[in-house]
Amino acid sequence: MKIWYINTFSKGNHHEIYNASILKLCTLCSDEVVAISDKKTLANYCELANIQDSGIHKHSIYCFGQKKRLFLLLSYIWSAMLNIVILFISKRDSVLIYVFNNSFSTSILNRINMLLKRNVLLCLHGELELLSTNQESRKYGVLSKILQFLIIHYFRGDKYSLKMLLMGDSIKRNLEFYLKKKIFNIFVLDHPYIQTTSFINIPTFSSVLKLGTVGTMSVNKGADKYISLLQMVKAEKLQKLQFYVIGKAEGDVYDKLNAVNVIFPCVGEGMCSRESFDKHVSELDYILFFYPVDSYRLTASGAIYDAIMQEIPIISIKNEYFTYLFDKYGKFGYLFDNVDNIFSFIKSGLKRENDFFNFLDIKQKISPEAFLEDFVEIIKK
Repeated sequence: MKIWYINTFSKGNHHEIYNASILKLCTLCSDEVVAISDKKTLANYCELANIQDSGIHKHSIYCFGQKKRLFLLLSYIWSAMLNIVILFISKRDSVLIYVFNNSFSTSILNRINMLLKRNVLLCLHGELELLSTNQESRKYGVLSKILQFLIIHYFRGDKYSLKMLLMGDSIKRNLEFYLKKKIFNIFVLDHPYIQTTSFINIPTFSSVLKLGTVGTMSVNKGADKYISLLQMVKAEKLQKLQFYVIGKAEGDVYDKLNAVNVIFPCVGEGMCSRESFDKHVSELDYILFFYPVDSYRLTASGAIYDAIMQEIPIISIKNEYFTYLFDKYGKFGYLFDNVDNIFSFIKSGLKRENDFFNFLDIKQKISPEAFLEDFVEIIKK
């Protein structure tokens, strides 16, 4: 079985763990993998997933990247054109895996493939969030509205020649709720995750507990709830607690968090390297999440997997996706209905020595190797 692994959009570290994990799965189930991607990005995936050059046939393409808005639009258009060309030149006996679903080309690929009848699998990511109406979906203004129109237009159809891969049963359930119909060529494979960091949290049982958020902190990611928690801590004069943001803060969020003594270890380092970022994260005792309750209904969270890989318990506002992971793989922290409950929990005497979570078992369950049988079954259908 020959597999064409197709990444015409992602560049640099964009979706790097997921993309590298899918590439790893491809090499595990086939000796004939054709990888089409940006040269440096593909080399990064191979390094992350420990894939030998002899295991794949590489074909380099140019990607614009996603950092500037103009380049982002060009990336979508260029990627869509490449996706269509690749489908036309593909062989009937090959499996085509588009590791990034570009909404600019999805409907066109679907129509073309009704004639070509290729075995095509689209990996669906955050574009599904555009089916909801939250603020995050409007981050890019006009471009997001175009993408929203395209993804809605695709799902309004009643004939699908493409298979679609979602990152969780909870996501499939919510997608069918939003669409108000069942789509029978949708498949589920939880986010496979490869161990990429050498920094693993080792509890020091220090008298000072370090709690922090990971990644960019913004209003959409619950900055107001974080500030509310910090104000409660300050009002109660709780001691021996340090609060962090491992990453950056958008807008005036930085000033507000800085005013309540939140520590930003990455600020001043310029572009924080992955190694430096992982080191700072590994020094936390708990990772905090304040995402809105209705978030991650249609997409997976990469940050939650960082917590698992570094073996750091989470303290989080409960949402459907996190609950799904707890139920399926076992608990790896604490979920609460609101900030008041989080504060009460911290105030009650938080101690790492009271935590008993089997991170090793969870990491084994979400490794690419653990999903191999399911992955093979999906691509053969």
